[in-house]
Amino acid sequence: TSSKMGLDEDLFVCDSSSLSPYICAICMDVAYPAVVFPCTAEHTFCHGCVNVSSTSSSSSSSVSTPTSTMISRCPIDREECRNKSLRPLSGLSLRVYSSLRIICSNKCEWRGTLGNLPSHLQGSCPLAMVPCTQEGCN
Repeated sequence: TSSKMGLDEDLFVCDSSSLSPYICAICMDVAYPAVVFPCTAEHTFCHGCVNVSSTSSSSSSSVSTPTSTMISRCPIDREECRNKSLRPLSGLSLRVYSSLRIICSNKCEWRGTLGNLPSHLQGSCPLAMVPCTQEGCN
């Protein structure tokens, strides 16, 4: 399994300038799923990248940090953001993000919008990984 969080820009069927507002500064891919950090600039990251950063930034602490706790400083501008939560994209930003044209990340023949990718991967992708139903299978 890959530790990659975001989606490669090569999967998108659009101009790279359309993707630039959604590039995660941690993995440098298109943020997926995209969340907005509560700093003044509202930087966008992959939800998983911010959680990974949160886990690694608190590893020196003797207290175990729950995965729902996020890092307290923005990874880009280092702005303090204690007691604030990550939020999903919304409004126009969400509409533009969801309508980005993409090919299937499993490389099947499907083409559609980023907003429809999860339902494709979970429902109709012929190349999607499926759990084994055999007893004792890993």
